[in-house]
Amino acid sequence: MPCIVWRSEEELRKYFRDQLSTAGPEAEENGNAANTPHLHGGGSNGATVNGEAQLPAARQAVMQPSCGTVAMSPTAARVAAAASEGGPTGPSTGKAAAACLRPDVLSRMRILAFHSAGNAEDMWTSEGTGVRRSPSPLLEWCRSSDVEMLAVQMPGRGSRAREPFITTAQAAARELLPVVQPLLESGVPYAVLSHSFGTWICFELLRAVRRAGLPLPRIWCLSAMPYPDVPYSLRPWRQQRALGDADFQEEVRGWDVNEVVFTPDMWQLYEPILRADCTVFDEYELQPDDPYKYDARQAADADSVAGLAPLEPFDFPIEAFWGNTDRRVRSELVAPWARYTRAGFRLTEVAGNHLWPINNREAKTAWLNQVVQAMNQAVLLTKK
Repeated sequence: MPCIVWRSEEELRKYFRDQLSTAGPEAEENGNAANTPHLHGGGSNGATVNGEAQLPAARQAVMQPSCGTVAMSPTAARVAAAASEGGPTGPSTGKAAAACLRPDVLSRMRILAFHSAGNAEDMWTSEGTGVRRSPSPLLEWCRSSDVEMLAVQMPGRGSRAREPFITTAQAAARELLPVVQPLLESGVPYAVLSHSFGTWICFELLRAVRRAGLPLPRIWCLSAMPYPDVPYSLRPWRQQRALGDADFQEEVRGWDVNEVVFTPDMWQLYEPILRADCTVFDEYELQPDDPYKYDARQAADADSVAGLAPLEPFDFPIEAFWGNTDRRVRSELVAPWARYTRAGFRLTEVAGNHLWPINNREAKTAWLNQVVQAMNQAVLLTKK
């Protein structure tokens, strides 16, 4: 479900011009080998205490299968450089990238966040500037409570604009697992956070984490996405593959996207991103866990949503949110996520449309305050 960042048309054009100019030939040379979701850290600057710069709300780690590169806070950069054979100014290697993911950084807990369709990591890591600034209670909490925000950046957008898209949730999960594995094995507790399209990618990653025997999160806060075994007949959207340009624009408008996106210049930039992201949830099919007994006929039965989930439920709580003016994802499509946990489920209404994290400051603030409260209860008291 598309979520577009809040910028004027002029700012959006400049943003994409800058991203394309800075991506450079290296992105093209990396090609498919670089087609791995990245982890990005916050858009806020580090605080200053007693005249010394402190760690920002999050650091940024950019990972690739064959060659990892890192861009992070000065402290984390020194940690990575210490493990790099090339030293602080030497070549960026996978070894250096892995170093920045070790628990040397002084975080008490971590949040792994997944952006929505048509969006990027700055959905979580940026508060904007000037009159468009929208303070984030989540980032404020990260800064004040030694919590590390790590936001997934899917390829094909932002600084990764020249990289090929990933168009299945399962493929994204496969690529992400080795990136996050050092984080999960570090002993630092973590939570996961996802909105809309990012929720099914997060779900597949959590399944992969469980299959690999890695630590699971203390809590998952998800929003504005139907349960993963929703039948095609109940999915509140049309598949993009069969839609021409005009029909696809109409479909995207149904997700409350800002009209600036549909101006000719902007649409030329956004259409490929949106079509790729829509493909992820258009063609997603949940494959049941093999060891778990499940009547496959139940999955095709629209009346079965109150029954068993098609896989073993998770042992962490799920906090789910839905927008009361969302024209697509209503509460009855979010409520069945309760079947995917045996550790507690709560469904909360948000006073906003599908894009409340983007276009409704009041709703965003109230929602993120609830997210912080839920994560506090589940994780904050846990010590390293």
